[in-house]
Amino acid sequence: MSEATLMIALRLVHIISGVLWVGAVVFLAIYIIPFMRASGADGGRLLQSMAQRRFPLYMGLFPGLAVLSGIGLYQRALSLSHYTFGRSHAGMAFGLGGALALIAMILGGAMAGRSAGALTELD
Repeated sequence: MSEATLMIALRLVHIISGVLWVGAVVFLAIYIIPFMRASGADGGRLLQSMAQRRFPLYMGLFPGLAVLSGIGLYQRALSLSHYTFGRSHAGMAFGLGGALALIAMILGGAMAGRSAGALTELD
């Protein structure tokens, strides 16, 4: 695989998985969670249906792909610039964004894991 093809593939994976990650989180926060709260016991059926359709798997896959492809892109930019990219304003901004995305992924995974554990105790 050529260098250009690798960079295009990493960018596509990074952009698509990032958009799907953020879109799913926003959709959950704006529509699904308020609907579940308003539905009471019926909201649990929606959650079970989402779990059967592998929604939790995708909510772990999208952030993982976004972060890993972002790390690959950042590493390639560093190595191609002999590590001067990391000291540039763009490099520092991308590094900070990557660190925040990694923190968001860890916190989201921890909260989802704790919620899944609480749901299994209800059954």
